[in-house]
Amino acid sequence: MFAQVDGRLSYPLSASHEPREGVKRAARCAEIAAIGPQFEPLAQTCDVASRSPKDLPNFLCEQTEQRFRSDSKQRKWKHDGLVAAEVGYSRDRGETYSHLTVNGRQVPIPPSISKHSDLLQYLFSLGYGGWWQLGEFGGDLIFVFRPSSHATFKRRSEDTLASGTLLVFDFRVNSVNSSYTLHSEGATIHPGIEGSLWIDKSTSQLARIELHATEIAKNSPVRSFERNTTYDLVSIVDAGQFLLPVASETVACEQRSNCFRDRVTFDACRKFRVDSHVIADQ
Repeated sequence: MFAQVDGRLSYPLSASHEPREGVKRAARCAEIAAIGPQFEPLAQTCDVASRSPKDLPNFLCEQTEQRFRSDSKQRKWKHDGLVAAEVGYSRDRGETYSHLTVNGRQVPIPPSISKHSDLLQYLFSLGYGGWWQLGEFGGDLIFVFRPSSHATFKRRSEDTLASGTLLVFDFRVNSVNSSYTLHSEGATIHPGIEGSLWIDKSTSQLARIELHATEIAKNSPVRSFERNTTYDLVSIVDAGQFLLPVASETVACEQRSNCFRDRVTFDACRKFRVDSHVIADQ
């Protein structure tokens, strides 16, 4: 059983810490820009990631998660259910979840649960195993540019698609600096992360992020982990257009050869003003 619950779109910071963290993130983007002119699009993506927590409005999106499982190394996937939820964002609470259903069945969430990790354990206690994507909404991008990640970057190539030319930047975060968190069989793992960022050459807009786990100990219950996420401009009524994740696919495997594959889509995004009972990591 797996879950990635760190690297989320936003995480609560006390008011006294916010200015200092903002300065650090801005300095990190400036460091990337200083590498050379070819890295300016990457620096702009860093700036978007740094500003997102304070620039985004309060909004809700519908998250749909198609789940698959394989018990063989050949990865012959079998459908393993459908999970749906409202995923929301607010400046003061970060990422939140509500109206959770599994295969159309409502899963009541006790009011006492206030963290992603608590929600995860609650779902496991109800017998809902497999992979759970909690805290994933936009979090990978924040993780890559977080100053404490000390990511290294390399300009790789250009890729021409029907939609235009994309610049590809590879990155690496060593496990010693990684806050990326995987949970499996009671173990908490902080792997190293390698991947690529795909950025539109003409607009410097992020189009895709791909990543996979590295430096996984041989005795770890996790054998492999990889994810790709597609970004696009999303219109939120009465708020404007914002760069948000629109789809992602994750494949994670245990040492015992069990593998999980999740395809997630986000749609029907809209602004909200009235608070409701949600789950937020703190």
